[in-house]
Amino acid sequence: MQCMCGDIASTKTVVRKACAAELDFYECRTCARVSDGVLYVEEIEVLADAGMVAHARLAFNELTSPKAQQLLELAKRKLEAQGRINEEMRLEIAQNAFDF
Repeated sequence: MQCMCGDIASTKTVVRKACAAELDFYECRTCARVSDGVLYVEEIEVLADAGMVAHARLAFNELTSPKAQQLLELAKRKLEAQGRINEEMRLEIAQNAFDF
């Protein structure tokens, strides 16, 4: 990825074993700008930076095991809900496919 300064930004990973958490982000080797953080707990994406707001990076800095588990449960519920919505949409499309 190219940094705003024009140099190359490479992927970095920071691990917090006690929380089973991992933060992936880009860091520029010239200006040290950091961007696009994604926080994983037990290999499930739980939070991502959004625009200019470093949600994932800020959460990682203050992460404790209970907070990590709470984020993981929220992410699992969201994934489960998305799966139900996708399945409902697939069924609706299949049911209406011949209603032309």
